[in-house]
Amino acid sequence: MKFLFDKIWNFDFYTNSRLKISSTLLAVIVIIVAIGYPLVEVLLAVGNASSSINIFKYIETVKAGNKFSFTYQNFEQASPHIWISIALLCVVARIISIVHSYHLSKKELGKEYFEKLFLAGTAAFLVGALSGAFILGLMSGLSKLAGVGVQWEGNPIICSVDSIGKLVNTHVPSVLNIQHYWLAFTLTIFLKGLPGYFIHWLSHKSRLLWLVTHRSHHMWEYLYPTANAPAFSFDFLLHLPSALLGIVISKMIYTEPLVMEMILWSTVAYSFEVFNHSIAHYEFCYKNPLVRNASRLFGDLGVYHLVHHSAYLQDQNVNFGGTPFNFWDRIFGTYRKPYTTAPPVGLTDKPPVSHNPFRIIYNGIAQLIFEWRMNKDWSTRFKIIFGDVYYKPPLTKDYLILS
Repeated sequence: MKFLFDKIWNFDFYTNSRLKISSTLLAVIVIIVAIGYPLVEVLLAVGNASSSINIFKYIETVKAGNKFSFTYQNFEQASPHIWISIALLCVVARIISIVHSYHLSKKELGKEYFEKLFLAGTAAFLVGALSGAFILGLMSGLSKLAGVGVQWEGNPIICSVDSIGKLVNTHVPSVLNIQHYWLAFTLTIFLKGLPGYFIHWLSHKSRLLWLVTHRSHHMWEYLYPTANAPAFSFDFLLHLPSALLGIVISKMIYTEPLVMEMILWSTVAYSFEVFNHSIAHYEFCYKNPLVRNASRLFGDLGVYHLVHHSAYLQDQNVNFGGTPFNFWDRIFGTYRKPYTTAPPVGLTDKPPVSHNPFRIIYNGIAQLIFEWRMNKDWSTRFKIIFGDVYYKPPLTKDYLILS
């Protein structure tokens, strides 16, 4: 058993010269990832944990008699059909962008190198997604044992947040009670970005959060839409409170939570999010007025987010927020103007990293366990968990960065 574990833990896509895969099989994997990834993200969750509508609920809406028509009496009747139209356009745009980025990246890096990078990222994505599903299942089991059952229909994250949304609507007062719809919508868009900004900022400051949830997202020396950023298997635990705060904020501002409006905003923004991690599209994103202005409007998209992945020392803590015009970054002094050409990306100073999917996902947990076991002093143990990202205990072992 130990021999098998060592083989799995030490396997590396990049350094394994014997790893060969047929072009046909690789093409099938690319197509599955390019189509499946956007379908899951957009049609099931709209890339947003606070979504209260998904493809299952849309089908129920149509079955209930709310079919498409040009003579709607109000926005509530039209919104599901508007959502599915925008969502489908978003899916198509993302599929085209992902496939195009794959071909551009392979041409730029060379077939052999990029294919290994792609396989490493895809494998890490699957490991992360399965880890996330396991955690959700565990949370569901514990909630049932505690007598707090949740009806898991469709997307479990959406269902759980729906339940919270009902509680918010019942118990959170409309403090500002702004009657002007568009003013309330604009304020909500800006204010709901603050919790997300803070969570992202904290992920770069807290040693625990950086190692466990976020460092593997920044390790890639070449950014590709699906092969660079493994599913945040533990990161969603941070985004759930952020989504809850967004719902609370919208209820405090307006007479009711602007849930559907936030979903539509997120869906349109998500159409351009595919360029966040496509270094091959950097020049296009920088020069194309539609993509550049949309990235600026929705905040921290395209070239603005790519700067966040820069390996330059001065870019370690920049462009955190997803607020229009990078509002909170400008307020807190973390805004960085995009470079005219793509910066080098990855961890600062680009150290050599492991391309083992299990190390990519679990390296932070393995490192913290090692440090906790080897350092017996309790003040050191406290800093291991609650210290900042620059703290290094006397005895440590990094499972991601190769010596």
